[in-house]
Amino acid sequence: MHASHTLFDDMLAIQSSWHAFDTMAQSYTRMTNLMKFLLAAAGDDEDLPLSGQLDLVGDLYI
Repeated sequence: MHASHTLFDDMLAIQSSWHAFDTMAQSYTRMTNLMKFLLAAAGDDEDLPLSGQLDLVGDLYI
């Protein structure tokens, strides 16, 4: 016998999806803030060690 689909099932699915989206958005915000910090610290000087981190973060999140 098939259990019927309920509004509660929909709410659980929405909650699960929202949690995944919220986690992703928070991660994106953290990485954006990290990139801003690294840009401010490294500037245009590609010889600084932080510029390598900036490249890595940029490649992963942009």
